[in-house]
Amino acid sequence: MQAHRTTQMDSPDTVDSRMTTSVRERHWQFAPGQIVSLAAGLGFLIVGIVALLRAGIGDDLSTPVVEVLGFTHTAWLGLAEIGVGLVLIAAGADYRGRAVSVFIGAALVVAGVVIASAADELPSELGIEEGMGVPLAIVGGIVALSALVLPAFRSHHVDEHVDDRRLAT
Repeated sequence: MQAHRTTQMDSPDTVDSRMTTSVRERHWQFAPGQIVSLAAGLGFLIVGIVALLRAGIGDDLSTPVVEVLGFTHTAWLGLAEIGVGLVLIAAGADYRGRAVSVFIGAALVVAGVVIASAADELPSELGIEEGMGVPLAIVGGIVALSALVLPAFRSHHVDEHVDDRRLAT
């Protein structure tokens, strides 16, 4: 934001006074939980892309079942992981994404518990196995807790500069 003001003064020497005031505001906000969300999002994105590349995109996204990081995946699960990864990356890219990180982290915890306790009852199109539930719940808990618990840092700085130039004619 800049404000300009010109003042003319009458004097025997006919002095023209030009005074300019500039105001610059800077804001900085950061929460360490953003880094956790970005890292988790990047992990989900990479695993999802690898699963999608290995399984391929064809008429049936539920076959073949492939292995990524020791867990079975289908193209459907790869797409879901890519989606979660992109949302976490977007949430971690901005300070205001903390609420989204908490929500996604909590949803991952719930999904992990459901997978660990009832993987056989989930749609077979995803190719999810029971052992995937615990790591999913742990990652979700870390994402949610880091967004909730880690402090946020804010900085607000205002610079004001007055430029007063007097020219005699």
